[in-house]
Amino acid sequence: MQRSEVFRDMFSMCDSGESGAGNNAQGAFPPSAVPGGDPDLNKAPPVVDLDESADTLTILLKLLHDPPKPPVEISTDPYTYQKKYDTSTVIPLPLLELVILKLIDKYLFDEEIVKGLEAHLLAHAPENGLRVYGIAMAHYRADVANIVTQYLLPLAKYSKEEVKAWIPSVEAFHDILRFQDFRVQALRDLVLNEDIFPHGYGECSAHRDSTRSAWDTRRKSLLARIETGQFNL
Repeated sequence: MQRSEVFRDMFSMCDSGESGAGNNAQGAFPPSAVPGGDPDLNKAPPVVDLDESADTLTILLKLLHDPPKPPVEISTDPYTYQKKYDTSTVIPLPLLELVILKLIDKYLFDEEIVKGLEAHLLAHAPENGLRVYGIAMAHYRADVANIVTQYLLPLAKYSKEEVKAWIPSVEAFHDILRFQDFRVQALRDLVLNEDIFPHGYGECSAHRDSTRSAWDTRRKSLLARIETGQFNL
C-alpha cells in the first residue's frame, strides 16, 4: 500500500493519532480513535470506507502489491521503428481506460507503477492510435499523447463519429493538427535540403549531373506524398 501517496498519508495520520502526536485529534479522527472516548470503541482501529466495488478493489490491491511488468516486445519495424508486442502480456485497453487509469489518478500511484502502466497504454497505440490519444488526453498524460501522435492518420481520414468519440476537447483536436503540421513541414524541409552527394561524398563526375537530376525529380514527387510526417509510398 506504500506505493500510493493517498494510502501513505492515510497510514501516517493513523500512526500519528495512535501515538498522540496529532493535534486536534477530535477533528482528525473518528470518535472510536479519540482518547477519552468510549473505552471499548477507542480500542477499535480506525476504519476508512473506499467507494469502490469489490472487483475494483481487487484490481487496486493487485496493482499496488504486485505491479504489472511491462509488455513484452516481440519485434520492431526496421522502417518505421514501431514496436510490436506479445498481446498476451498487454493489459486490455478497456480495462486500462475504464478502471486502471482512474485508479492511478484517484490514489496517486508511485511514478514507477505509473510509467509501467503507461507502457501498456502505449502498446495499443499502433492499432488504436486515435483512441489511445483520446484516453491519454482525458487523463492528463500529455507525454503519452505526444508519443501517440506518431501513430495517427491524417484527421480527415477518420470519421466524424470517431473524432467525436475519442478526442475529448477542441484543444486536443488542435494539438493533433499542430503536431501533424509540424512533422509534415519538418519532413518536407529534410527532403528538399538533402543533397544526394553530401560534402561531395560518392560523387562521380561521369554520372553526377544525371544522378542529381534524378534525385531532384524523385524528391519533388515525394513532397506531394508526405502525410503527417511519414512517406505515403
